[in-house]
Amino acid sequence: MIDETKLQALADDAGLFTQVTFEIAAATSFPGHRNDLIAYIDCLHDMGDPVVALEHAREALSADGTVLLVEPAAGEKVEENLNPVGRVYSGVSVLCCSPNAIAMSSAGKQIRQGRSPRKTKWAGRGGHRICR
Repeated sequence: MIDETKLQALADDAGLFTQVTFEIAAATSFPGHRNDLIAYIDCLHDMGDPVVALEHAREALSADGTVLLVEPAAGEKVEENLNPVGRVYSGVSVLCCSPNAIAMSSAGKQIRQGRSPRKTKWAGRGGHRICR
């Protein structure tokens, strides 16, 4: 579990008293409209409605804000994932990612790992660039 108090104490110890704050909230409804950075680290594909989460992030960014999206580098085609790492990703997806999305009552809205057309379309609309 993430401890916001501990994270804030680490930021304070680094001299970032007012420049950095940490909040844990739902990806589709967190507060604020002037965020400088919103980070999704290996989690977007697990969300019940990742497109809504990304749209909310776009609305919550400051004019020069950044969405940092880090997802596993899965292959685009099944045959690109027929390797030890691809097998692990597939197994974890079945046991972790899919049940999480189903628990959010949004089965079928998941975005697959790797570069998906929906992530690419959203990023392009927002003027973001995709790095791989």
